[in-house]
Amino acid sequence: MEVLTTGGAFSLLTTANATSAATSQAARLGTLVLSRYPSLTPEAVRGLLVHAAEWTPAMAAHFPTPREGSLKSKRYALLKRYGWGAPTEARVLASAAGDVTMIVEDEFRPFARSKSSISMRAMRLHTLPWPSDLLQDLENAPVRMRVTLSYFIEPNPSNRGWQGRYAYASHGLRFDVIRPTESLADFHKRLSNAAEGEERGVRTTSATDDRWFLGQARNSGSLHADIWSGHAVDLARCGVIAVYPVGGWWKQNNRRDRVSVPVRYALLVSLFTEVQADIHTPIASKIQVPVQIDT
Repeated sequence: MEVLTTGGAFSLLTTANATSAATSQAARLGTLVLSRYPSLTPEAVRGLLVHAAEWTPAMAAHFPTPREGSLKSKRYALLKRYGWGAPTEARVLASAAGDVTMIVEDEFRPFARSKSSISMRAMRLHTLPWPSDLLQDLENAPVRMRVTLSYFIEPNPSNRGWQGRYAYASHGLRFDVIRPTESLADFHKRLSNAAEGEERGVRTTSATDDRWFLGQARNSGSLHADIWSGHAVDLARCGVIAVYPVGGWWKQNNRRDRVSVPVRYALLVSLFTEVQADIHTPIASKIQVPVQIDT
């Protein structure tokens, strides 16, 4: 980010860049979001700024090609350099007919207390109001689904907080989407295995899917984003998304005073088509969005 300013004692032109400029611009976008949508939670506002970001042509010029070795590792390196790109006011505040965004704000208690320990007990399943008939009619047309999960953690900045992956954050959340040929029972089983495997430091091969831009590399920090690319007919059968917990110091330290504390999150899902198709109307009809009539 670089900003031109006319401030100064002699009204000289100067520039500000890097985080000094980006912080003020991000704060402005966050303020605009709250002004337009005052009921949104901080988790949703934070997620929306990342969800609406896009890579500029200059950033995209550094994207790896499939012949450059491990494609996902190259993408992750690029993400560490540019993040998800730069959000614009237009994209943050509005969606077009061929580009629709759904925001879910929810909370749940992810842990349960037994006699001797704390275990994970819950996940959230969200049924997406997909226009399945329309997507099936589009058949092999290319579509993209963008997902962002935003939440805040309680940090543990003590010395022992650096001794393990799950010692600093109070808890972690993850998201995943049911696959086209996967039953709900198999989806549950895969997520349980993925959560348990992550805590043991084991990456389960069943959790990988080449249609995701990042895949498992998206799970750092407390804001996770990824993009699914594929055929419309396949996405028509991917109508369930899960948010599930992984352990943190609340669980590892057996903090019984934190078991009943709910964790809050915002889940943002966008659907993009590369063909002329109105996906907004059937989604709005399913969730019964009121239609404003100008008179």
